[in-house]
Amino acid sequence: MPKTHTCLSKGTIRRSLAATAGFALALAAQLASAECSPMSCDNAHVLEIYTEANGNVYVQLSGTMSNLNCTLASGYLTLPATASRFKEIYTTLLAVQLSDRPLSVRINTGSPGCTISYIRSLAS
Repeated sequence: MPKTHTCLSKGTIRRSLAATAGFALALAAQLASAECSPMSCDNAHVLEIYTEANGNVYVQLSGTMSNLNCTLASGYLTLPATASRFKEIYTTLLAVQLSDRPLSVRINTGSPGCTISYIRSLAS
């Protein structure tokens, strides 16, 4: 069976590499702009969300979450299933993750599990 070769021009390869590099720089800029202080993470992006069988939701954000004045749950913030306005906060977290919009997250200072007090969605 004869081999089929696909030839790409140098221009096509350059455009592809330029687009990939541009995307990588934009992503790095978004992740780098997140700032976490002892009480909150601002201009952060949701990197991961997972839910346990007990209903608690765990959230990983861009930024240095170790700057927060609380004890992270294995590197994650915790939204307890018993939290006031749980459904509203969880829905907003999912929406900002899907739309890749930045948000601000305020934690309960000193809390074990680094529990979320409230969040604010920001314009992209």
